[in-house]
Amino acid sequence: TMQERAVTVWDTVPSWLRLCLDRLEELPEELGAALPLDRLRLLLATGEPLPWSLVSRWLRRHRQVRVVNLYSQTE
Repeated sequence: TMQERAVTVWDTVPSWLRLCLDRLEELPEELGAALPLDRLRLLLATGEPLPWSLVSRWLRRHRQVRVVNLYSQTE
C-alpha cells in the first residue's frame, strides 16, 4: 500500500514499526526483496521510546530512509 500510494513520510509508533519488520522478516528472501519502499524518504517515530535495535533493523533494509525519533519527555 505504501508503494502504491507513493508514501514519502511515514509517521508511526515503534511498536507498529516492530510488527511490520517482524512480518517482513518472516517473508521468503525473494518476496521481501520485491517490496521496495523507494519513495519513502522519512520515518517519524513517536509516542513510545524508540530502541536503537529497532532502528538498526530498519536501516539494514532501508538505509535510504531518514529516521527521526520524535519521542521525548514532553509526551
